[in-house]
Amino acid sequence: MLNRVHNANTGQAQKAAAGILRAENASLASLLYNLTLCGHYQSRARDF
Repeated sequence: MLNRVHNANTGQAQKAAAGILRAENASLASLLYNLTLCGHYQSRARDF
């Protein structure tokens, strides 16, 4: 019984950790995208 509860808890923890990782990867990707976008526009602005 305890073992089953423990397994359920670790399963939930793994799902939570995976969700956090996914969210962090998504925010990191958008951050990088925004940085490259800003750099792109700044370099374009220098051309004018």
